[in-house]
Amino acid sequence: MTRIIFCAEDFSPWKTSKQLTKPVVMRKIITLRVILFVSIYLSLSNVGNGQTYSIVDPAQTTCYDTLFLITCPSPGANYYGQDAAYIGTLPNYSISTDGKTVHDNNTSLTWMRSPNTTNTPPVKANRMTYATAQNWLTTVNAINYGGYSDWRIPTIKELYSLYSGKGTDPGGSTSSVGLTPFIDTNYFKFAYGNTALGERVIDQQYMSANIFIKNPSESGYTKDFGVNFSDGRIKGYDTVDVLSGLPKTFYVQLVRGPLTYGYNTFVNNGDQTTTDNATGLMWSRTDNGSGLNWENALAWVRTKNAANYLGHSDWRMPNIKELQSIVDYTHAPDYDSLPAIDTNYFQCSTIINEAGQLDYPYYWSGTTHEGYFSGSSNGAEADYVPFGRALGWPSTQTHWVDVHGAGCQRSDPKVGPPYGYAAFKTVVVSGVTYTGYSHGPQGDAIRGSNYVRLVRNASATSINDQNRNGHSLNIYPNPVAEVCTISFGDEQKQVRIDILNMLGSKLIEINSTNTNTVEINVRDLPQGIFIMNIYVDNNFWGTKKVVKF
Repeated sequence: MTRIIFCAEDFSPWKTSKQLTKPVVMRKIITLRVILFVSIYLSLSNVGNGQTYSIVDPAQTTCYDTLFLITCPSPGANYYGQDAAYIGTLPNYSISTDGKTVHDNNTSLTWMRSPNTTNTPPVKANRMTYATAQNWLTTVNAINYGGYSDWRIPTIKELYSLYSGKGTDPGGSTSSVGLTPFIDTNYFKFAYGNTALGERVIDQQYMSANIFIKNPSESGYTKDFGVNFSDGRIKGYDTVDVLSGLPKTFYVQLVRGPLTYGYNTFVNNGDQTTTDNATGLMWSRTDNGSGLNWENALAWVRTKNAANYLGHSDWRMPNIKELQSIVDYTHAPDYDSLPAIDTNYFQCSTIINEAGQLDYPYYWSGTTHEGYFSGSSNGAEADYVPFGRALGWPSTQTHWVDVHGAGCQRSDPKVGPPYGYAAFKTVVVSGVTYTGYSHGPQGDAIRGSNYVRLVRNASATSINDQNRNGHSLNIYPNPVAEVCTISFGDEQKQVRIDILNMLGSKLIEINSTNTNTVEINVRDLPQGIFIMNIYVDNNFWGTKKVVKF
């Protein structure tokens, strides 16, 4: 990457022209304009190259075995390879001069400091229903809060960018004393649930713009994916209380800034690896193929590095934010029988779950889900993402269901069963008995034996899929403002391009024969994410996501 530096004597971009000495006023103003132009140009160039999804590290610095806090192990030692062994892009925030907003210097997203316009720690009265949130968003933009009128409800990946791995899970605690939330309170206003008002300590569910793709869900109601910064999880929350039939309420932390954050740009490298140019991460296309406890999962990664697996010896078990970055929330087993991942670029093993269903695994992360206990045994669980059903046996059901939605984030014991504290469930399907353990408010299925997908850092490459279905093509720019080009190199093709919105409605169709370049005018499309279905020589080539800004 080329770095361009402009220098001017005593130049500060925060000085106004009146603060500059007269001999250099014009030179500095012109320089500022050039710097602004180049900054915008380089920002758009980086976006075009796919550098749009900076994963902020959970910043976990402590190490654990399957139960206790330990001294961080050295390379090759037992338990080496967990989250704290690797330093990623550390959190970097700036508070605005009026104190109302926080700018994330890694993601370029700007946030309200609190889910209210009083800029105070949230209280129960600030919670709102899904419908109320839409009206409140309009109000916040109308008052130009913090000097901006382009606030929006964040996607689940935007919201999860705020997750901090330094938090402690309250569990069933009725007091917040000694707890640490899963969000940086140096920058964001936060308060635990007020038990005096009938709330639980963990009642800090924050709404996102992502609705669970199976709608209505198993409960009969819409689920909204949200982050709980009190207990450190992503869950699909029913927007209506199943028992009372009343709308549920959530906090809403509004965001503004780039629309590209959280969208992947995958490339099939042709060697059983997939690179995400948006994050700069390389992944193994396949998983390890069997369930392991957390200790053995870490050990398995070390054996793959010793064998220089797929030509690399720096694989790791992903931290929880890296793992969540490859979730595709447009898929779920009960919706389209697919895992919550892009199966054009990844393969998922299949399992038979506790309900006797064909399903997809839970996947371990290297991030310990620190609990709050009176002793020091607070490292007994690790975070995972279910790319299949997030099974649970809630009190409102008489069977296993996808209670939190494929692609949520929960935690599991680091060791396998039996679990004396959990309910043991038995299901008989076609004469075959299936068993499992259920625990927690929604009866989460706990396993302690999960799968692993490898990740490593990789340099970004171009947005180019080579030799897919016998054809290679390059799409640029993406994101796009006006005209997007698809190039097939020197090959002449018969091409059809369909552009659909996220609801599946076709907006544009382009047909071209004997061509190696197709230009698509998207000038009249609104800002947002669109699906591009590509057909080459009358065969379906594949699907790409296109961002219009």
